[in-house]
Amino acid sequence: MGAIAQLIQRQHARLANRVCLDLAGDNAVLLSGSGRSGTSWLANLCNYQNGFRYIFEPLNPDLLAADDAVTQWCPSLDEECPMVRKMLRGEISMPWVNSRNGRLIARRRLIKEIRSNLMLPWINHHFPMVKTVLIIRNPLAVAASRKMLNSLADGSRWVWKPSLERLLAEPMLADQISNRQFTALSRQVGQGIVMETIADWCLNNLVATSNLSWQQTYPIFYEDLVSKPETSLRALFEFLDIEYRADVMVIHQRRSETSRSQPLSNDQPSDNPPQWQTILDCGEVSTATELLNLLGLDRLYSGDWQPCLQPAARD
Repeated sequence: MGAIAQLIQRQHARLANRVCLDLAGDNAVLLSGSGRSGTSWLANLCNYQNGFRYIFEPLNPDLLAADDAVTQWCPSLDEECPMVRKMLRGEISMPWVNSRNGRLIARRRLIKEIRSNLMLPWINHHFPMVKTVLIIRNPLAVAASRKMLNSLADGSRWVWKPSLERLLAEPMLADQISNRQFTALSRQVGQGIVMETIADWCLNNLVATSNLSWQQTYPIFYEDLVSKPETSLRALFEFLDIEYRADVMVIHQRRSETSRSQPLSNDQPSDNPPQWQTILDCGEVSTATELLNLLGLDRLYSGDWQPCLQPAARD
C-alpha cells in the first residue's frame, strides 16, 4: 500500500472513531461473553471485512453517567431496560464505544459486550430480529487470565474487580437458581479473583444457556475457535450471513487488542498443558468442578475441561 493510500486509510479510521452514519435499523448482531473469553478476538473475526459499525462495550459502568447506569443486569421480561434498548439500536456513542469502529456509513451493527449474558433472554424476547452470539470459554482459563492480568496491571484500567456479590443481589435470580446453588455461589464472595470469577462464570452461563432462543442465539466455544477455526467460523458466518474468505485467518492468528497472549500457531493450536494448570491450584480446580456439577454446567465442559455442547445440536 502506498503512502497516500495509508494516509487516507488512517484519516478514515480516525473519522470513523468519532462519527458513523448508522443505517442498520434492526440489522444488528450482539456478541456476548464473559470478560477474558475471547469476545474482542471473535468480534474482530466477525468484522474482518469491516462490514459492521463496531460498538465496543457500551454498557461499561465506569463510563456511563449515573442517570444512564444499568440497574438490573438480569432483568425480568417486563422490565423497560432503556440503556439496553439504546445499545441494541446503536444510540450510545462516546469515544470508548466508537474506538474500534472503522466504518463511516453502516448498514449492519456489531455490538460487543461482556456484561450482557444475563440479559440475553430479555434481548431475545424484546428484539427477535437481533442475532446474538454467545462465546463460552473454559472457566478455569478465564479465571487464570484475569488473575494473570491483575498481577501484571500497572494501574486500575486493567484490574478485574469482582462483580459476584452485585450479581447475586439481582432480584430475578431467585427464579433462576435453587437455594442450594445460591448458597454455593455465595460462599465464593470474598474468596479472591479466581473463585469469584469461576462463580461469576457459572452464574452468567447458567442463566444464558438455560433461557435462550437457540434460533436467535449461536453458542460458540473459544476452544473450538482455536483448534478448528475454519469449521467453527464457516458455521458461525453462515448463521450471521457473513461471507467466509481465507483471509479471515490473518485475523485469527493476530488475536485481539485486549489479549495478552502470543499469536496462535497452526502447529500448536492450544497450550499443552493448558496455561491455567500452571496458575491455579488443585483446590481451586476441585471447587470449580463441584460448582459446575451442582449447577448442571458439566453439560458445557467435560471432565477434561473440553467443550461438550455442540452448536449444531441446538434446538
